[in-house]
Amino acid sequence: MKFLKYYILLLTFMLIKSLNAQNEPSFFAKILDANYIPAVSHDSNGNKIDSTNTGNSSLDALINSFEIYSNDRVFKSSKKESLKNIYQIVCNNIELMKELQNSYSNIYTRLEDVNGEALVLPNDFGTTGGYTNSNQEELNYIRAQEAWDITTGSQNVIIGISDNSVQTAHEDLINKVQHVYGINNPTIYTGDNQHGSWVASHAAADTNNELGMSSIGYNSSIYSATNNWVVGVDTLSLMPGVKVINTAWTLGNTWQDLFDEVVEDRNVVVVGSAGNWYSSNYIYPASYGNVISVSAIGHETNSWTSIYNNFVEIFEDSHEWNVNGVVGSFQHNDSVDIVAPAYGLLRVDPNNSNVNGYFDRSSGTSYSSPIVSGTIALMFDVNYCIDPKEVETILKLTAVRIDHLPQNISYYGKLGAGKLNAFEAVKMAKDMADEYGTVEVKDRVLYRPWFYKLVTAPYEIEMSNNDVSGTSKLKFRARNNIEILSGDYFPDSGGYIDLQIDENLSLNCPIPLTSSSKQMENNSEKDKTESKLNFEIIPTLVTDEDVTIKNLSEEGHKMSTITVYNFFGMEVFKTQKIKSDEVSINLQKLKTGIYVVTVFDSFGNVLHTEKIVKK
Repeated sequence: MKFLKYYILLLTFMLIKSLNAQNEPSFFAKILDANYIPAVSHDSNGNKIDSTNTGNSSLDALINSFEIYSNDRVFKSSKKESLKNIYQIVCNNIELMKELQNSYSNIYTRLEDVNGEALVLPNDFGTTGGYTNSNQEELNYIRAQEAWDITTGSQNVIIGISDNSVQTAHEDLINKVQHVYGINNPTIYTGDNQHGSWVASHAAADTNNELGMSSIGYNSSIYSATNNWVVGVDTLSLMPGVKVINTAWTLGNTWQDLFDEVVEDRNVVVVGSAGNWYSSNYIYPASYGNVISVSAIGHETNSWTSIYNNFVEIFEDSHEWNVNGVVGSFQHNDSVDIVAPAYGLLRVDPNNSNVNGYFDRSSGTSYSSPIVSGTIALMFDVNYCIDPKEVETILKLTAVRIDHLPQNISYYGKLGAGKLNAFEAVKMAKDMADEYGTVEVKDRVLYRPWFYKLVTAPYEIEMSNNDVSGTSKLKFRARNNIEILSGDYFPDSGGYIDLQIDENLSLNCPIPLTSSSKQMENNSEKDKTESKLNFEIIPTLVTDEDVTIKNLSEEGHKMSTITVYNFFGMEVFKTQKIKSDEVSINLQKLKTGIYVVTVFDSFGNVLHTEKIVKK
């Protein structure tokens, strides 16, 4: 009987211990070398045992200053290399994960809180505080919040919009449209004269400003060209910082050479609206080679009565919509590359009575294309080095196929690679740039005569459950490993699969200065004695202390954003909307190396650049 009581007490103790451990902080860690697995630091009686011994005294001291409850390998039956060495570490304080991230990321190459983090929710996202008549479900449909959890973009990445006038005084555009080329009449227009404003709002309306609407491009900047639209594309493609140009209009099929030069020689992505006609006709420039053509998809099942008293219905994952019982759709053909929400969306609507107006339930591929352009801006923010063909490849390899669904079967092969998945696209772009990132190409059916290119220095590429046939062409490069885990890879004559390892690949694409900052740089010598810019950064040899940036300049040179870039020109830290002349930033999470601190004003002009060394 005494033994039974003792046994029950022991079980109760162990159960309580187990439940407590489950409630303790825990994190995932990728540990390639078993010698670095943190040892469990408690025995069965709850006594602490400082037994972790990695051979690295400082690492041992760090781990042993925390309490480790368990260290289990997670995916024990997985055949994927990226999952084989993932451990779940249960401890007494999540600070251990942060410390390992700061100082030992070369050993623990992947660290992530098991509980994750709350997704970014802007304070102007539909009913959260913006235009409350719209839920902006189209952004949920493309997984915008998850993409924003990776990055909310940067004003250093610029979306060019070649279109008609933009109402730069609108509350959701006033802080976003930095430069306008051509004649932009600021008079408040109505109707299609505000087409440029509508497009701009879907690409990068001012987000998290407690006003109006959110947009996928979030913090990205906009340059607008309002002169001849073809000339506008040429003009914008030559502007420093412009990485993607949106075209939401049609013209004759005579300008292929221009678009080839913009994309191939100037490395600027061009996105085009596929067209708003219920037909399979080719619309240009969207149907040009090298232009990413975007058509339409329904983002939810809903109905409403339009201002013209039409009864309108849209359907989730359907290319078609219904107006007064008549089925219609927007463009579909074999030049379409991807589809995005285009039916029943919120947009800015400057009009004669209110410059800050909005309009809900508007439709057209003029809205789906800038949604893709805004996503591309986020991709460039996490990987400035990818080229236009890689951007198109990533969009296609992460899109969700929809042309095989019953409601779309009559459009098979005419809806591109599928619907935009902004989260997966941004994630793949980031995985391409991460020092030890794994790019996963999975569950793809590749049969069309498309060229898929991933070459800009990914560490590792894993390919699983893919069916590659037809005349598909794949050119993949990686620094460490390319592994085919499963699938069928038998392209026909004319197609090919070209996989190579090149350990010398590297990211080397410093972010260019804007035009105004280049002018500032060119005039720096002759104006040195008259310069009014004066900034102080202390210290420049950084250990664990904060870095302080002081603006000692004369009135008129106010800093708005501070961005830190690594040796490869990739953004690793950013703080925005600075209101004071002195700010301190914490760079403890950065690895040892050389970094560049760049100070921008509210227009994106570079005020100061200085190197620092993280010790």
